[in-house]
Amino acid sequence: MKLDQKAFDTRKTTLNGWYRLHVGELVTTLEVGEYTPPMQRDHDSLHIVDHLWKVHRLELTPTIRERLSLLKGSEKLSAAAESQLDAYLTALDGNRDELLKSWHSLRAKVSEMNKPWEEFQRDKDNKASYERWRTWTFTERVGSYQEALFDCFCHVQIEDADVILIT
Repeated sequence: MKLDQKAFDTRKTTLNGWYRLHVGELVTTLEVGEYTPPMQRDHDSLHIVDHLWKVHRLELTPTIRERLSLLKGSEKLSAAAESQLDAYLTALDGNRDELLKSWHSLRAKVSEMNKPWEEFQRDKDNKASYERWRTWTFTERVGSYQEALFDCFCHVQIEDADVILIT
């Protein structure tokens, strides 16, 4: 999808405006969940969540974290934004075990989805297997989520060799 110049300028202005907001205002933007075109919830809620983590993580007070927690399971965030927000809040809580559990769950999904396409085609009646493959491939931002988890590991100083040495 190619943006026209006006849409591009609008996105640029909106993103720059968001990045100048204070933490509470950014959280309010997520809570309201309204994205005027060309902005989109599925793409831009992740921008805000990542910005909160990368730039403002030390400002995320317990009250702000509670507000962010309330967004999980709502329609206000994209699936990718919700996954990463969950990882970020888990890191801020210092819950290493939960982060490792998320990592191992991700690795299991990636292993499953890395099966050759031929394996999924063997049982052509198994629509659930195909849908799982297609859904994971096209809607999950595996690389982005993996990067977020690594950043969380650094935050809580996880030095687990099973995580660091990906095989």
